[in-house]
Amino acid sequence: MKKFAVTATRTDNYIVQIDPTVWTETELQSWARYFYPVDNLDDLAEHIASSIMNGQPGDAFDGFGYIETFNATGKRYDAHKNRNYCAGIKVFINSHSDDFEYDIDSK
Repeated sequence: MKKFAVTATRTDNYIVQIDPTVWTETELQSWARYFYPVDNLDDLAEHIASSIMNGQPGDAFDGFGYIETFNATGKRYDAHKNRNYCAGIKVFINSHSDDFEYDIDSK
């Protein structure tokens, strides 16, 4: 059996907006106890970007429900109408790629 070490690289670019009056330190700590360990808004933004990267724009995400998500031109993704979006979070997807670069090393 031949082995291959494969590195797949994908680059996406998001702007994550978080309202600190909604996502206060108390709210963040409460959310982190149940969903994902985050210490600050930077960690939360990273978690949101990772969730969107691994899901699809317009999906519901654990701990948030639907996140208001826009494409690079500012058009909102509306797969389902009349959603209740998570308060205090918006994401602008500047690039969301399904293209990967592969580096393969046969062993």
